[in-house]
Amino acid sequence: MSAPLVVLDGVTRSFPLPADRRSTTGTTSVDVLAGVDLVVREGDYTAVLGRSGAGKSTLLSIIGLLDRPTGGRHLFGGLDVTRAPDGLRVAERAERIGFVFQAFHLVAGLTVLENVALAGLYSGRSRSERLADAARALETVGLSHRRDALPPTLSGGERQRAAVARAVASNPRLLLADEPTGNLDRENADGVMRLFADLNGAGQTILVITHDDAVASLARRRIRLEHGRIREEDRDESASEGGVSGAAAR
Repeated sequence: MSAPLVVLDGVTRSFPLPADRRSTTGTTSVDVLAGVDLVVREGDYTAVLGRSGAGKSTLLSIIGLLDRPTGGRHLFGGLDVTRAPDGLRVAERAERIGFVFQAFHLVAGLTVLENVALAGLYSGRSRSERLADAARALETVGLSHRRDALPPTLSGGERQRAAVARAVASNPRLLLADEPTGNLDRENADGVMRLFADLNGAGQTILVITHDDAVASLARRRIRLEHGRIREEDRDESASEGGVSGAAAR
């Protein structure tokens, strides 16, 4: 069995309630995550399902070192990052984690290659090294032929492939995707999820946040969040074969 990359042990995350929403019982906060236990191992391809408000994005923010838990413990790569200094958390996030979001977040005035090279901007690598990393990432996602194009000239599927290339250009240990097909039609969503399956087949650890059962069905492991708690979990080692449309039809 592969080694744990992410360990959440009894993780909670609470947010203060506005004064006008505090109950007569004196409740001043709401628990978005309520005692989450989760292990993501090297090489896993995990989908986290749940309705809006279930806590999915909060979970991703904590795993991605964008936020801290209110309670419990968070380990990343064997390092306890729960109360680690901000500088260490920023460095771990920049060097070890790649992000793909529903919005593509590409800079319109930069070429695709230059956009992808932004991933290593704070890595200490030279511009030529970052451009070389970006070129390899574009080849990985099948977008080398568009390296000199500007983002506004790309299709939606191409823009998301460019975003994926940027996320993997620095060779992260973990790829986190938050509703990566939310702005795509089914055909382009199918292509992006096949790309994720290919990346996972090459050894990339992936965690996808989604509300789409068809997208989640392609992951090898599926977790459902309800009211900040993990309610169910299943694993299917053959799940990443095929595409979104085919998975939905099964």
